[in-house]
Amino acid sequence: MLAVSLLATGCQEERIAENDTGILPATKSPDFIAMQDIYDYERSTLTIAERNLLFEEGNKMLMENLALQSSLQTMYDKGVRIKFEIPSLMNKIASFTGSSNTIAFRSEDDMKNHRNILEELLHALQYNNYGRGYMSKIREKNLEYEVMVIMDVLSRLDNRPSTYYGLNADANEIEVRIYNGWLFQLMYTQSLDVSFNDMVRNWDDEGKCGDFDENFMPLLLIDILSSRL
Repeated sequence: MLAVSLLATGCQEERIAENDTGILPATKSPDFIAMQDIYDYERSTLTIAERNLLFEEGNKMLMENLALQSSLQTMYDKGVRIKFEIPSLMNKIASFTGSSNTIAFRSEDDMKNHRNILEELLHALQYNNYGRGYMSKIREKNLEYEVMVIMDVLSRLDNRPSTYYGLNADANEIEVRIYNGWLFQLMYTQSLDVSFNDMVRNWDDEGKCGDFDENFMPLLLIDILSSRL
């Protein structure tokens, strides 16, 4: 069986054999899932100072994105713990490798960036909550776009400055208005009348992502929105 590595700057880059690391016996969820709860103390290679920095900045990010808590609890209840590391040689800003449940950062500065932590945790939720089949190579672009849209939705749900990761960089005023209207539909009606995959098809990923699946269902996005009802 194959697992997936999803990278912050461009989808899957490697597919390596599945193993059982990062899975512990299920325990009762705390009321609030913090970084300390999903951190794998045995396998992570951060120094104490780096770990404390991750906890500090990661928990600030989680407090800004409370809508993630239901999905995080699902992953926690499965016994999943994430290995965190800063490898000595790494070109990408950040990455998630599903086979070992590992999130890696290029540097301390990259690790304390809230966007980087959030993006890789979302990839971890995709993999651990919905399985290897969900992470199929045939839907790389869909998976990356789902994460972009979730980050945009979260910025609006928590009354922070709105982000536009799911919008093309050269979008005009009309396209911005259409995108905002689509997000509003998602957030307040859970409606996918405007097909998610139509939005994916029109998204310019700058050639970083692979295949596109026109029948993809964005389960993590749906679950995050449904948890607010």
